[in-house]
Amino acid sequence: MLATTLPQPFDEPSIEHNYTDFHGKEFEDDFTEEHPLRMALWKVNLRLGMARSADSIQFYFNRSGKVSMHDGSGVTGEWWFDQGGISWDMDITDVDNNAKKTTYHYHADIHMNKFGERPRMYKGVVTRDRYKNSFLPPSLFRPVIATFSAQGVGKDTRDTTYKNRLLGEGYNNYSIMPKSASFDEDEDW
Repeated sequence: MLATTLPQPFDEPSIEHNYTDFHGKEFEDDFTEEHPLRMALWKVNLRLGMARSADSIQFYFNRSGKVSMHDGSGVTGEWWFDQGGISWDMDITDVDNNAKKTTYHYHADIHMNKFGERPRMYKGVVTRDRYKNSFLPPSLFRPVIATFSAQGVGKDTRDTTYKNRLLGEGYNNYSIMPKSASFDEDEDW
């Protein structure tokens, strides 16, 4: 009888953690504290429309708020967090017409996945400003040029030690008071 093993229902394919980009350049994060995105190197899967296939681009998110595209172009920009997720802007020259330079705006929801293998971005959208020769203002009715999702593929810097946790012998789990403290003697109650 031939023995076979079935894959587990929620197994994810593993990613080789050699911390290199597509061009073989190595990235080392020498900081000891946690990166704001957990990983500096991210693989972004762009979908440029319904008929086109997905393209992968790697982005390196610096701790200082700078982001760079690692496809050989050397394009850089700035990234930030807000209430809606992560955003970054990059000034890119149009590949169809080298004279047209515009700003691409990337935005996605982010899931840090502190206890999982890697963080991810989802519901990502790429818009661009209108060209300077347009009669409309650059930021009015920005066309959507792509959607994307992303995974962190760099060195993981997560910290799950919970240094300031007050769980343990002698402390109440819901306050910083010892278990012996009582509110019965407090006159304000």
